[in-house]
Amino acid sequence: RWQVWQGPQRGWLDAPELHVLSGEEGQAIVKKNAAALANSPSTILLAGTTPSGLRHEWLGVYERYPGKLVNDRYSYSKRHDAAKMMWFGLATGSWYVGTKASLGQSKGVLTAQDIAMSPEQIRNGAWKVGQGEGKGYI
Repeated sequence: RWQVWQGPQRGWLDAPELHVLSGEEGQAIVKKNAAALANSPSTILLAGTTPSGLRHEWLGVYERYPGKLVNDRYSYSKRHDAAKMMWFGLATGSWYVGTKASLGQSKGVLTAQDIAMSPEQIRNGAWKVGQGEGKGYI
């Protein structure tokens, strides 16, 4: 059983979805992830509603950002507003939408805890909306 250390005040947290793969099973996952990355779309649409319309200006069409991968995934910039971006945060295993200045970091105004190789594979209901600096996500 895997656990994650949260520090002396919070202790250990069970991590039932964490596992180690090797051999054929591990190679199959590596190949699957490589294929998913190779087939990542060049354009995606982040659509839906947010609680009370909060952060709705971050929804819209995002295009693959040219250049290198960010945390082993493609990043995307919002069409007509390149200061808004979407990327994967490796430290938290989450996708983020936030400012270009935060690119690659584990922070943003929207987040989805999902290790999908590209954003269109993020499971339904995973996205959360930031309430503001230090106030968490809903």
